[in-house]
Amino acid sequence: MMIKDECEDDIDLEYFDRYLEILSIENEISNMYEQAIEVCVKSMHSALSDGKYETAFKLAKKLQGYSTFTNRDEIEACYKVCAEHGILEALIYQMENYIDTDKEEVNPEAFPYLYQLAELGYVKSFRWLADCYSQGIGCERDLYKSEHLYQEGMIFDCDEYCRKTYANLNLEIEEYSGNDPLMIAIKTIVCSINEEKVDYTRIEIAKLILEGKLKEYMP
Repeated sequence: MMIKDECEDDIDLEYFDRYLEILSIENEISNMYEQAIEVCVKSMHSALSDGKYETAFKLAKKLQGYSTFTNRDEIEACYKVCAEHGILEALIYQMENYIDTDKEEVNPEAFPYLYQLAELGYVKSFRWLADCYSQGIGCERDLYKSEHLYQEGMIFDCDEYCRKTYANLNLEIEEYSGNDPLMIAIKTIVCSINEEKVDYTRIEIAKLILEGKLKEYMP
């Protein structure tokens, strides 16, 4: 008579076979996942080589979402090249990398990206580029350009920081009593806390300028 080893456990062979099958499937999926990442990386580099920067940026964004892809330097390098070739989303990404919104500080390396974004009409860049010109961050100081950008920031982005800064630079604007449409528009926005002083609301004037009806009066 055979004596069963006390340490021996009964094994459900059917369950064990299913378990092995599941492991095999998971391993296959894992291999396919790695292959997909490899294809994505090669496609990204190929797109960069072919000058298809928008496609390269989208592929880099895909890679950024893969937690198993640890070579973040490749992604950052791709974003930088795409930004240098004027891809809007890449420029915005670079801008946000070099700006500390909590401390309201701009890194000098942000300047070229802010400049390109402003040229493309991205209004969120106006106040930061104005700060660069105002303080000489990454560029030579140019108070005329900074004032103009603060003005555009308060008009087109309704940015409160731009409004306050522009108002401090132009204390006489609240006393303006002429008929120039642009000056009336600017006064409206500068005095937006006390809108009863003027005939139009801040939003109505901003819309007029955005629609180009006051374009001939822009400096």
